[in-house]
Amino acid sequence: MRVFLYRFAGFSGLGIVAFIFDFILLAFLKEVAGMHYLRAAGIAFIIATSFHYLAARRIVFKKSSRSYLAGYPYFIAVAIVNLGVTLGLMKFAVETIGLYYLLARPLVSSIVGTLNFIINTKLTFRASFFN
Repeated sequence: MRVFLYRFAGFSGLGIVAFIFDFILLAFLKEVAGMHYLRAAGIAFIIATSFHYLAARRIVFKKSSRSYLAGYPYFIAVAIVNLGVTLGLMKFAVETIGLYYLLARPLVSSIVGTLNFIINTKLTFRASFFN
């Protein structure tokens, strides 16, 4: 159980750092660069996700049976699915529910982040939740 908590906390902590980076980049691209919020969210997500992979691989999943290069395509594939879910939920939250995009993003991130941990632990890093 300790390994699970360490991995979940580490992956989540790095996810929070990546999210803050994502959030700042999203706001910059939308407010300063004038991009549409969905395009800005997509770009910010990909950049922050790449950072998250490198940090998680180095810190949380040191003993992954996959090398950095072998694991990265899996992480990106999961990220692309997560990007679709993120953008779909963002669109729904902003355009259907009427949430401000900078309020919708943290809500969406909490859902996608949990799924991201579960899928990447098993697929990308080939790790067990408990050892």
